[in-house]
Amino acid sequence: MRYGKCGSSNVFRAFLLLTTACAASAAMAQNSSGPEASVPAPSGASAENAEPGPQDIIVTGRRRSESAFNAPVAVSVLTSGAIESSGVARPVDVTRFVPNMNITSVGRAGENFVTLRGLAQARSADSIVAVIVDGVQLASAEELNQELFDIQQIEVLKGPQGALYGRNAIAGAIVIKTKPPSDNFETSATIGYGNGNAFKALGSVNIPIAKDGVYLRAGAFQTSRDGYFFDRTTQRDVDPANERGVRARLDIVAIPNLSVSLRGSMSRFIGAGINYHAQLGALDANDATQPFVTNVIGRDRQRKRSASGVFDYDLGSGHVVFTPAYSYVHESVYGDGFPYAATADTTQRIEFVVRTKSAELKYISPQDRAFSYIVGGYWASIFRRDTTTQGIDTGQGVIDGRGPFPAGSINPTLSIQDDGYRYRVLAGFGQANLKLGERVNLSGAIRYDDERRRQTNLSPPSFSQYSGQVRRKTFKGIEPKVTLSYQPSSFVNVYADYGQGFVSGGFNPAQTRDLVVAADPNATVPNEYGKQINRAAEIGVKLRLFDNRVTVNAAAFHSKVRNLQQFQFFPAATLQAINPIDKTKIDGAEFDTTTRLGPVTIFAGAGYTNARIAAYSANRSYLGNKVPGVPKYTINAGAQYDVTLGSDLSANARIDYQRIGPQWFDIANTPGTKRSAVNLFDARINLVHDRWTFSVFSKNIFDKRYNAEAVVIFPTAQAVTPALPRTFGAELKVAFK
Repeated sequence: MRYGKCGSSNVFRAFLLLTTACAASAAMAQNSSGPEASVPAPSGASAENAEPGPQDIIVTGRRRSESAFNAPVAVSVLTSGAIESSGVARPVDVTRFVPNMNITSVGRAGENFVTLRGLAQARSADSIVAVIVDGVQLASAEELNQELFDIQQIEVLKGPQGALYGRNAIAGAIVIKTKPPSDNFETSATIGYGNGNAFKALGSVNIPIAKDGVYLRAGAFQTSRDGYFFDRTTQRDVDPANERGVRARLDIVAIPNLSVSLRGSMSRFIGAGINYHAQLGALDANDATQPFVTNVIGRDRQRKRSASGVFDYDLGSGHVVFTPAYSYVHESVYGDGFPYAATADTTQRIEFVVRTKSAELKYISPQDRAFSYIVGGYWASIFRRDTTTQGIDTGQGVIDGRGPFPAGSINPTLSIQDDGYRYRVLAGFGQANLKLGERVNLSGAIRYDDERRRQTNLSPPSFSQYSGQVRRKTFKGIEPKVTLSYQPSSFVNVYADYGQGFVSGGFNPAQTRDLVVAADPNATVPNEYGKQINRAAEIGVKLRLFDNRVTVNAAAFHSKVRNLQQFQFFPAATLQAINPIDKTKIDGAEFDTTTRLGPVTIFAGAGYTNARIAAYSANRSYLGNKVPGVPKYTINAGAQYDVTLGSDLSANARIDYQRIGPQWFDIANTPGTKRSAVNLFDARINLVHDRWTFSVFSKNIFDKRYNAEAVVIFPTAQAVTPALPRTFGAELKVAFK
């Protein structure tokens, strides 16, 4: 079966056909309400009204409902209208509208490297941002990369949010809200096609099962493509992809004082993985012209499923909310080994299994009083298994299994590292908000996390003398947050806050330090590494000017990070490990603005980050070096023109510009590992009818060729993977309400 051509199940086909048929027939018969407006909404502005007004977007990132303007936190918001008009389809697309944020998705479907305000997620390390979907926090970073469809709103909170969301919220939080079920029948379907033989089909349906309070909303999607890169050796596409999934949400409000929301999802991805070029000798992170010549086309398989519930009971004096959740991710990816050549050398395979159970119980006092508070507790049990296998490339392909595989097989095993992990997390938290008059608000939050980690070496004894070894360690932390805000008028909000967050430490492969030092006496790396801590202070201002036609949001921040987790490859010992930076200092600033001039909306944003190494015991010569993976600055700008073409027909055209500043890929700041600034342009035109929307689009219009990532293997060798070239296509959406 060819990549990208994988068929879908009968249930999936039936769902898409049903929603498409319902939407098409209903759209031909009836009208619906006018289209939702569509400009990205920075921190304090509403994107839901073409005309300026006092309305504000409601955000919930601080665990309370409040307007984005009043929220004393740097938060970027995309409404459903902004998501649809700008063509946001994956998490990486969100970064086009968020200063000081970047997301890189390379290597495999579940691997996303998030950079936010100078903190960059390291390979093989935990996430640095919390991701919350419909009030449920995702436990695994592998769950982030997903198709964003039927979405109500996306919020990006910046700065440590550990007091609110605990471990892994060290840099911020991404809050995603899907469209909730309602008491009206409605359905929609979208179909799209683009270059690379890219195909997309989305469908959703809302069914009021019982008018007095039982509502169901379900959706399904399928995307596929042949790819955009070609391998000269195998004469095959390098990056095909096929993904499909379903999602459902059932809301029950028929029981007095109790509301219940049940959510489930599942998805499957089949495509390519481990797509790299090798640069040997002179390194150049800007060179993205090399052709693919590998003799092994990588393959990636991922399955995800999740279920969660939100049970909200109204006591009259407040609400008690219970949130249980379960998730499962299984991914296996294989490909050629370095140097990814046309000749047979080595192969590599990585397999991840993550299974999580969690529960949260909290009490929320009435929020309309001068003093309000939230108290609660959290529990999670996480199982994870990571297996990395290196094999001999005999020219007959890769065996897609853990192994080991004997000599004489088509893919004999050279090495295998197999580790099982069990985490137990307990946390207690509290949050309070005090109104000090009409203009001043003081809020504080604190959370205590206790995480016990156990690692078991599951490698076969024939491949590891440490087989069966068990290591245990507990990581604890108090995460406070204090915020003071002052509103001298209804058009100005000034705030300052201090927050702290942490990411648990962990274990490198057994006896990493001994093996590395034996191969290179000058090298230093720990067998176990401590927790990563971020202490950050911020001041910010939000303005609404000229009858809300102009909004401005600005902030400056300073962070001190201890044990910043960094991925490092040790070629002499053929090991990869986490080698933390002892101390890192980060200073930065950012702003975004939106201006409405009649039918034209202009938006812009910029961020600057200076992240440098302040202490590094592993190599003192790195002091003052720039932290790898962090762009020096980002610039976002664009404009949208809206025009009415008739009583039920309108159009909007928009262009978006993004400049990602220069960044290093290597902690040593080795010459040739710095990528220059990248300029990207996107455009989209939407023709909007009451019953349908037709869109044409292009991303990376000028076909800028650049590398998304570079991994240094030796001082004279690195692996690079190119970013997507120009893509373009068209979409048609039909809807009925």
